Amino acid sequence: MAEGVTAQARLAVAIVGLVIALSSTALRFWFKLSLKKGFQADDGWALLGILAYIAGTTADIWGLFNGDTSKQIIDIVAELLKNPTPAKVKTLENYLKALFIGYYIAPFGLTSARLSLILLYRQIFATPKYRVACTIAIMISALWWVSAVVVNSILCIPISKLWKRLEPGHCLNFNLYFLVIGILETTIDLYILAIPINAISTLHMQFKMKLIASTIFLLGTFTIVTNILRMKYIYSPSGGIDVSLSASTVWTHAHCATAVLCANLPVYKPLGTMLSNLYGVMSSFIDSPLRFIGKYTSKKTISASKNLGDNLQIIGDPPKPSHGPGFYTDELNSNIITDSS
Repeated sequence: MAEGVTAQARLAVAIVGLVIALSSTALRFWFKLSLKKGFQADDGWALLGILAYIAGTTADIWGLFNGDTSKQIIDIVAELLKNPTPAKVKTLENYLKALFIGYYIAPFGLTSARLSLILLYRQIFATPKYRVACTIAIMISALWWVSAVVVNSILCIPISKLWKRLEPGHCLNFNLYFLVIGILETTIDLYILAIPINAISTLHMQFKMKLIASTIFLLGTFTIVTNILRMKYIYSPSGGIDVSLSASTVWTHAHCATAVLCANLPVYKPLGTMLSNLYGVMSSFIDSPLRFIGKYTSKKTISASKNLGDNLQIIGDPPKPSHGPGFYTDELNSNIITDSS
């Protein structure tokens, strides 16, 4: 997404991301209830993750309606120096406060989604090897979150300088911070993604089933892609506080929404069953008229051949149709059996 991200575009992305995250989490709990398996620890973390996402998105939307949406911090400072009216100062402060709240909450929401996924892995791949791998993933995810919270708390000293840009104080290099924490996050996500793929590769199951299972987990790569794009728009070679806040916020929404979605996808087994049943119903609906047409065409072919032989008074047996009366039915039955198998 380009530099000039409008407030309307940011609002649209925030709402779409919120709908995706809410819908995927609601489906998760609905499927859990339909299976009557009860709720586990992974569901609790999934709930905390969506609550954090709602809080962060609400803060961002509040900032859009109550603050100025300048694209970079350096632009905000220039605007304040140019026109430091109380109203302008207030709107810019609201905008930066909202961003700070969102960026402060985001690491917790992302970590909650990861912990939900890792705890689900522990249930699925219940062997000592993969339990150790999951424990390591939990530890490094928790350390990443703690590190993010600590650094977010001291980004500026005093912290109020984040939104009061003309106030005395100093801030860390935003570019370096977001780049480092983004690289660490991507590394953690790659490690978490490797756990189920490695486990599935060792299972004794059909290649088709391995491919389907791996594809479900590999959808987590979308989270990695959105994080890389987010780093691209946050990082500026000039360094310092020159950060594209608007574009980075858009990709932060995309990153968090896909993280929530990917954490919920592995529990959507009932959805696969429902789609499979729907496919079966649709196939039967389509096959019924085809089967009727096949039988009708076969009878017409036999009748036409017989009439042709009678009318031309052909000596001997009348010509036989190229396919017997049961050809179409047999073919359809064969296809149905093939499809079923």
